Amino acid sequence: MSAETVLNNVLLQIGLDPPSPQLSGDDYDIRQIGALMNAAGEDIAGRAEWSGLYRDWSVPGGLTQVDLPRDFQKMASRGAARLNGKGFRPIRLVVAPEQWTFLTARPSAQPYCHLAQGKLRFSPPLPVEGATIRYVSTQWVEGKAGITQNGDRLKIPERLVEKATVWRWRRQKGLAYDDMLAEFEADLVADIKADRGEG
Repeated sequence: MSAETVLNNVLLQIGLDPPSPQLSGDDYDIRQIGALMNAAGEDIAGRAEWSGLYRDWSVPGGLTQVDLPRDFQKMASRGAARLNGKGFRPIRLVVAPEQWTFLTARPSAQPYCHLAQGKLRFSPPLPVEGATIRYVSTQWVEGKAGITQNGDRLKIPERLVEKATVWRWRRQKGLAYDDMLAEFEADLVADIKADRGEG
């Protein structure tokens, strides 16, 4: 589904009928709805590890640290880092800085990684075959982190963006929105489970 479909459904629900609405145009109401669509999308994208947002990042061997990709949001919660080569050889993520300091002072055969200051650090240095890192991207729209035009393709559930935009619009206009917010939250839980194959 495209952003245009979401926009048209939102307009229908809130009772606006502008001719040929364009997200990239100058119409104030459409620009306002576009901003609400982006707020909704950012919120939804950040509330779960949507399968459409996973990225596999190949890191070359021999490195002790590497800059994070520009679209990096967070490491995947399961199987986020592994050494390339034969078999599955996980790299354990260390969160606590003091634990990382200890591990770098006493390197072991078990590989570890740590996120700090926009870099992913490794101990010991990556072997020659390198590693694959799975992370969650900030780009919830195809190729970018927000909606800018009607033809944009969403990588998160469009119906959630639609519902979240409508309740945000109603809240902004001082209209009742509690029921719509509750319905959105219930649908969000259901869609997260469905995306994970739970249901």
